[in-house]
Amino acid sequence: MSNSERDSEKDHNPLSKNVSPLNINQDQVRQLYDPSRAESALQALTSSDNRTSLKAGAGVMTDSVRKWGADTAVQMLREGGGGFVNGRIDQGAKPLQGTTHEYFDNVGRIAATIAKDPALLTDGRRVNIDTTHT
Repeated sequence: MSNSERDSEKDHNPLSKNVSPLNINQDQVRQLYDPSRAESALQALTSSDNRTSLKAGAGVMTDSVRKWGADTAVQMLREGGGGFVNGRIDQGAKPLQGTTHEYFDNVGRIAATIAKDPALLTDGRRVNIDTTHT
């Protein structure tokens, strides 16, 4: 995974723009941290050094779960901030389809597949796991 592989479809919207191949967007970082911490996190997430950006991404994901809980953190990763009001899921927004368990279970499957075949990280192949989408 490298920043060159991030999903760039939402680059036209500054808040929704993904800043990491882990699907972390600017809005998530800005809602999660105070302004100075958000800026340093964004710099680390967009670093050209893959280890730095992936470590920062793991930190943002961990901090998101700690602050909002797993369901809200997954909702933010999958939908961005549009479904949030004051850091909580907007009850009027469409509900998250699938489950947090399914999402994390599939992330675990991807990690296990990569652990069995580390060349997946460097040879251009991807691990695709079906999951329910929002």
